[in-house]
Amino acid sequence: MCTKLEAQNTVKGKWYGVGNVEVANVTSSYLCELILEQKGTTVTGEFNYYFRNGYFNNKVKGKYNPATRTLTLQFFPVIYHKSVNTAMGVDCMMEGSFNMRISKVDQQLVGRLTADETHAYTCPSIVIRFKKQLKETTLEAVKASVDADTAVAPATPIIATKLPKDIPVVAAVKKPEVAVVPTKPVAPPTVVPNEAQLKQKSAVEFVTRTKVFIKALEVVDDSVTVELYDNGEYDKDSISLFYNNKMVVFKQELNTKTPIVVKLPVSNVVSMNELSMLAENLGLIPPNAAVMIIRDSRNRYEVNLTANLEKNATILLRKVPKK
Repeated sequence: MCTKLEAQNTVKGKWYGVGNVEVANVTSSYLCELILEQKGTTVTGEFNYYFRNGYFNNKVKGKYNPATRTLTLQFFPVIYHKSVNTAMGVDCMMEGSFNMRISKVDQQLVGRLTADETHAYTCPSIVIRFKKQLKETTLEAVKASVDADTAVAPATPIIATKLPKDIPVVAAVKKPEVAVVPTKPVAPPTVVPNEAQLKQKSAVEFVTRTKVFIKALEVVDDSVTVELYDNGEYDKDSISLFYNNKMVVFKQELNTKTPIVVKLPVSNVVSMNELSMLAENLGLIPPNAAVMIIRDSRNRYEVNLTANLEKNATILLRKVPKK
């Protein structure tokens, strides 16, 4: 009987992440989707991505070794990171190498795409951290940013050679000693993710966590006002809000006195409108807890929500006719 971890030791499924080129101070990123099927150790599927103003689709093949949890993908074309107009862009042939990481919270494929010998000096590696999608979604719904590891170039080997015997040996001239003044090492520049990259990361967290439906509420107006307070003692909880799978509030801290306020339209085109709270952290006292107050001209609802790093708290809004 296989354990849960053994059952998870497969790359079959949908994976989402952001690829960042291994070049200092370059923020070009590839919003990536990996859709894989696995039979034995053979892997087939698609590698899809957005880059600048273009969408790209590639069929991929590879191998997965469950003993080492290593995924390798054969060469496929990836647009060059300096391409300004993707319609006129140049492709680099790149292969993939990823390691599976399995935890109680999620599954990740962490690794890089590396160029072939022809493009080795012009196309830098692209580091990607994929998270496995546990429920149905699309690449359009995902906005991700994943911190890339910094590549370290291998040291150039020193090759020792011998002088031919017929060449006379000249005594070395002793150079005057130069005083060495100690200097402080210069720290490399810190690359800080911008807000767009952080929003992408939150969007990936949102689609890879499970929605827990708390309550369905009926409203009569075309819009509602939503207020969120910290539930109980202030403990530095931060949340983001998604409405019908689109981010409407990004990483704001809950407070016991001053609410997070947002006004939302209520559509009667869909049967239910989904409002979800994503835990950006767990604060000092897990889980992330909030009181949500929803108002229209006739109703006032107060709902207690809890979310963690695995589950989003979701309520449903349904518009009904005024009576």
